[in-house]
Amino acid sequence: MSSRPAPEGIAKTFPTKPLSACLDSVKVPAKIPRSLFLTDGKLPIISQESDFINGYWDNEADAIRIDSPVVVFGDHTQVLKLVDFDFVVGADGVKILKPKDFLDPAFLRYFLEANPTPSLGYARHYRHISGMEIPLPPLEEQKRIVAVLDQAFAALDRARAHAEANLADAEALFVKVAYDNLTTIAQSGKLVQVGEIAEHCLGKMLDKQKNKGTFRPYLRNINIRWFEIDTSDVLEMRIEDRELDRYEVRKGDLLICEGGYPGRASIYQSDDSTYFQKALHRVRFDDESLPKVLMYWLFVDDKLGKLSGHFSGTGISHFTGKALASYPMPVSDTTTNARAIKNIDRCLEMTNSLMAKYQAKLTDLADLRQSLLQKAFSGELT
Repeated sequence: MSSRPAPEGIAKTFPTKPLSACLDSVKVPAKIPRSLFLTDGKLPIISQESDFINGYWDNEADAIRIDSPVVVFGDHTQVLKLVDFDFVVGADGVKILKPKDFLDPAFLRYFLEANPTPSLGYARHYRHISGMEIPLPPLEEQKRIVAVLDQAFAALDRARAHAEANLADAEALFVKVAYDNLTTIAQSGKLVQVGEIAEHCLGKMLDKQKNKGTFRPYLRNINIRWFEIDTSDVLEMRIEDRELDRYEVRKGDLLICEGGYPGRASIYQSDDSTYFQKALHRVRFDDESLPKVLMYWLFVDDKLGKLSGHFSGTGISHFTGKALASYPMPVSDTTTNARAIKNIDRCLEMTNSLMAKYQAKLTDLADLRQSLLQKAFSGELT
């Protein structure tokens, strides 16, 4: 364990101690695997996930009994939670930080938030903060700093909740507009299984090490977003000449995630030739209006909780070729299809603009929170 100096600020004025010397040990009776979490129960489960409470448990012998607040630190995620009630620990990677009587728990929680360790991905982070020097003002001063931050953050939390509600409302409006227009297609036409009107093909898992073929750009399921394709991380893989036609993606092709993000779909818009992996379906229609009909229909079914009923597999879900072939989509004449898609496209453009605005607001609020934390521990916040 290496020592980590306290940041500039109040550490210059007050004594410091390494974090490990500021904590009492806590006995953890049990760690509950994520797969066993209950949706309701006597005791809340606290894990390293971002949501404050992550599940419930009934066995009271597994509970940590709280006589004073503790800080829960996600060893992998660096998520911080101040907990002042009895709870059960979930899964792995949860560190319980119980401050000694000279360190206020809320002060510690805010200090750790103000001074995060650079992310190491899914590696463990506690070993990098256990030696951090914690400034130790008198308890009265610690509580004063906490009170100032609590008051400031209460206003920020209200603003964040408002922006998040606006985000949810914008998405809900888009889902309604898309659903109404797609229902119009179904009412004027009918529901048809994808396999009856489209050519679809599951990609091939290419061997990165094989020495046959020419390097070609290669789309994976991680490149597919709803309604767009992220080309910032496109691999190049060797593809043999005999595979070029079968696994080529052309402009207008619909790509659908088979696994990893099942059902997520986007249309390839570029004139540049590319190829696709096993975890993707490529779908082609003769009617150019239909790729977007299917893409939006998948999205609406996903948001309404209906799409997962077409998935199979335990653990990681898959939207198999068989399931895709039998998946019913609305189809009408080209004019009706195109009119509905135009309405949905227009709504999506407006929705994206609104969501970008609200997301920027959330980013600004997060930046302001960090700025207030920095000022609090540099002695600038009074």
